[in-house]
Amino acid sequence: MNLLLQPYVRPQDQGKDDFIVFLAKNFDLKKAIQNSGSIDKPELEEFLESHPDGKAKLWALGNSTKNKTIFSRMNPGDLVLFHGKRVIYGYGIISAKMYWPNNRSFWSAGKDLPYVYSLQTFIEIPEGSRVASETLKQLFQDIDQHSPFYIDLEDSGIRQSDIIRHLQVTPPYVSESKATTSTRGTAHPPVLGERFKDRKSIWKAFGGQWQQGIVTFPGEKIVNAFSDENGPYPDFKDPETGVIEYRGQGLRGEQKLILGNKLLEDARVQGKPVRYWHRPSGGTWIFESWVVVADRTQIIEDDTDLNSVQRILWFLVPIPSLNVSEWPVEVSQSTTIELPEILIEKPRKTKDLLIDYAAISALLELESAGKTVTATPRTQYKRRKEARDLVIARSQNKCEYDKCTGMPPDVNRQGKAILQVDHIHALAAGGLDVPSNMIALCPNCHSAKTFGLHSEKMTKRFKIIVERIEKSLL
Repeated sequence: MNLLLQPYVRPQDQGKDDFIVFLAKNFDLKKAIQNSGSIDKPELEEFLESHPDGKAKLWALGNSTKNKTIFSRMNPGDLVLFHGKRVIYGYGIISAKMYWPNNRSFWSAGKDLPYVYSLQTFIEIPEGSRVASETLKQLFQDIDQHSPFYIDLEDSGIRQSDIIRHLQVTPPYVSESKATTSTRGTAHPPVLGERFKDRKSIWKAFGGQWQQGIVTFPGEKIVNAFSDENGPYPDFKDPETGVIEYRGQGLRGEQKLILGNKLLEDARVQGKPVRYWHRPSGGTWIFESWVVVADRTQIIEDDTDLNSVQRILWFLVPIPSLNVSEWPVEVSQSTTIELPEILIEKPRKTKDLLIDYAAISALLELESAGKTVTATPRTQYKRRKEARDLVIARSQNKCEYDKCTGMPPDVNRQGKAILQVDHIHALAAGGLDVPSNMIALCPNCHSAKTFGLHSEKMTKRFKIIVERIEKSLL
C-alpha cells in the first residue's frame, strides 16, 4: 500500500475548485467521455469494474514529470490525503486510475489534467475537526508540504490505519481491543455536566480529534472550546462574574482568525452558543457550561518559543441552556459588536501600563461611573480585564499587602508571581471595578481577606495601601 499527499489551495470561488467539485459528488464520467467528442478516450474497463454505473468521485493530476512518476506508482487501494493552508481537508481510497489526454474542457479550471483517479471512498473532514498537516512529520520526517509527495508504506512499516488513526480524521476509533464498542455519535450529543477521563474518551464518544482546543464534532456545527488548567494556555475565569477569558488557538507566532479562532469568531458574529469544556488541575474533563462569545481583544504574551507575540483573547459568557428565554437580559439583548479582523492598536506591555498608569486609570474611572450590568459587552468585559492588568502591572510582581507573610515560592506558567486581583469593596456591595478599588494579593493573603477573622481590618488597610501606591504613580 502507498500514500500520496496531494496539496491544493481552495480558490475564493468554490465553483472553480475542481477538487471539491469532483470529489464531493459522484460525477458521471462515462457520460462525460461519450459527450466530449474527444479523439483520445481512456480505457474504462478498470473504472467500470469499480463503478458499474459510470459515476464516481474524481481527482486528477497534471502533466508535470513528478506527477507522471507518482501516477505510475499509485494503485487501487492506496490512500490519498488532500491538504492545503496547513490542514488536512479530506482523504480517500483510490479505486481506479486512467490516462485521458487532452481533456482540458472537462475540468472547470480549464487545465489539462490527463492522469485521472476515481475514489471508492472520500471523506471531507468537517472544518472544526481538521488537523494540521504538520502533524504528519511525527510519522514521516521528510515530507514535502508543497508538492505531491509519495510514500511507500510497506517500506516505512506504517499501515494505512495507523495514519488515519494518527490524524484522527475517521469516525471514533474503538478497535483498540478485541471487543467492539459502539459509539454514541452526534445523534446523542454531550450532556451538560457530563465527565470524561481524558480527551481520547471524548473522541471515542463523539469523533473528530482530541488535540485541538477548538473543534466541532463530525455531523454537527456546534463549536466546542476546551480549557485545560494544566495546559499551555493560561485561561482565566472571573470568580465574580463567571466570564471566561479564553486564549485563542495557536501556540507559536501571532494568532490569526483562522481554524479554531475562525470557528469562535463565526459563533460570536452569529450569536451561536458554544460548549465550554474544562479540566481542573488533576481532575477530569467536564462539559461545564454553555457559553456565548461576547467579545474578543488582543494581548501580548510569550509563545512556546518564548517570543513575545500577539494572542487573541475571547470573552466567553456562561448561559444556563440553549433556550434564549433563560439567558440573562444583558446577554440576550446585547448587540453584536463589529470588530476588525485584526485590531489596529497593539496591546500595551507591562512597562507601558506603568508609564501610562494615570491616564488609563482615569479613563477606567470615567467609564465605570454610572455603568450597570446593561453596559455593552465590550465596555463590561474588556474593561474588567484592563483594570486587572493595570493592577498586576502596578504590583510589580509582588503581593501589595505590606504585612504579607510570604509569597508562594513557585511561579505561574508565564514565569510570573502567583497573584490574584481582589476588589477591596466587593462589586456586589457597590464597589467599583477600577484600579483604586483593587489590590494584587498572593493566594494566602487573598484567602485571609476572604475567610479570615480579621478580614474587615484588612479591607481598611488595603484601601490605605492602594491610596499610597497610587499617589506615587499619579
